[in-house]
Amino acid sequence: MAFKSSAGIFTPPTQEFSLVNYTAPNTANRYQQPPNGPFIFCSAGVTCSLPIPATSGSGHLLFLAAGNEAGSFISSVTCSPVACPGWTMPSGAGTCQQTMTIQSNGYAMSCAYNLSIPSGVTSLNITMSRTGSEAFVALEASSVTGAISFDAQNNFTGANQQEFITSPVLNTSGSNDFVIQLFANAGGSLGSEFYALPYNIASFNYFFGANESIAILPNSGPTVPQITWINCCFTVSNPPSVTFGSGVAFKASGTATAPSPPTGLAAVVH
Repeated sequence: MAFKSSAGIFTPPTQEFSLVNYTAPNTANRYQQPPNGPFIFCSAGVTCSLPIPATSGSGHLLFLAAGNEAGSFISSVTCSPVACPGWTMPSGAGTCQQTMTIQSNGYAMSCAYNLSIPSGVTSLNITMSRTGSEAFVALEASSVTGAISFDAQNNFTGANQQEFITSPVLNTSGSNDFVIQLFANAGGSLGSEFYALPYNIASFNYFFGANESIAILPNSGPTVPQITWINCCFTVSNPPSVTFGSGVAFKASGTATAPSPPTGLAAVVH
């Protein structure tokens, strides 16, 4: 479907943020659960290697998320063949580092980010806190206006027996943010509102089995909309399991280019 304007030709503004690369290599068969699924087995304290598309620009954001049923979190990240110091692993209240027991399994998600990744990185060397099968997501984002910095984060836990789950409020200070949302429950999410769902091989918006999902909003505008996750497999007689999730937002210095004035307008005299 396409629409046109009879009022003139409008040139859209340049988007401040762009998603440069996205990869979730462990999603070839979403119905294969650990330990038999296409995941990476990581021993506690031992480096696991995650191949990623080569980072393409110095100063870009590189974001990493991990999901598992081992109650394990990201402990450290390094890069190869190019060094990439400066990783942050959020932890504590209101962050992406979360775990809950769901159907006797220790579901966990965590994240890490580097605000100024160098170009030429093709592998992430990740250390996890516990031994288990891991699924990872890595994405690279760029800004045309200036340096990227952390803006806000929040999470929720324990929302039970609900068909629609609303993400936490992100109290951002930037006028336009790059936002990432994570969601977990047994059965996963059928999708979301407002946010794009990255393509994971054969697994829709799930990056860990059919249980943990990711959504991205590259340019939020001044007010970050809350995402509404559609809870999978909900019925009155078979309510879904408990859920948890988080959101994190990044801002950039500078100001995005305003849209150009319209052209092709004709004066009408009465």
